[in-house]
Amino acid sequence: MRRRWFESTHSDKSFNTYNMSELKHDCTEIEHIDWVLDNQKHAGGFHYHLIEAWRRADGENKRRLEEAFPYDYRIPLGKPKQS
Repeated sequence: MRRRWFESTHSDKSFNTYNMSELKHDCTEIEHIDWVLDNQKHAGGFHYHLIEAWRRADGENKRRLEEAFPYDYRIPLGKPKQS
């Protein structure tokens, strides 16, 4: 029963975009912050606390977290790259 529900609700969705809005590559810093904090509302335990650590980090540590969890990763923090 659970497997059938999971397959029906997740078959066409990647985890990266599940309950997450899209972000443009030319977004402002404020739009990026709003996007990350909005995604915290739908995040699981690890993702929630990762965003909380990102929110409290200083500039260099925030940049390192964004590099470790880029936009196209399963748990995105960084901004999308221009293609």
